[in-house]
Amino acid sequence: MVSTQVLVEYAAVASGKLGQSREAVHRQTMNLARVGVVPVSGELIRNGLDLAALYPISFWEGVILAAARHSECVVLWTEDLTHRELYAGVEARNPFAE
Repeated sequence: MVSTQVLVEYAAVASGKLGQSREAVHRQTMNLARVGVVPVSGELIRNGLDLAALYPISFWEGVILAAARHSECVVLWTEDLTHRELYAGVEARNPFAE
């Protein structure tokens, strides 16, 4: 699963910092969306705020974590949270750490 927030952040970095073409970014985000998209809702934002207050994480990471929990994911692939740390039942794993 991937949240709309992650798709938006990816598209912004790919088209901005990485300078990829609009067509390439469109193709990449559509490929990512094939795994399933979790729309960011008011409920996920509220849950993200709660998670950010509970753990030493940013609001943005809280919303991503809330989306993972909503989707019943047991692993969240991220380089922004502590590798192998358990956050509200979801294990953060850094794909670059292993």
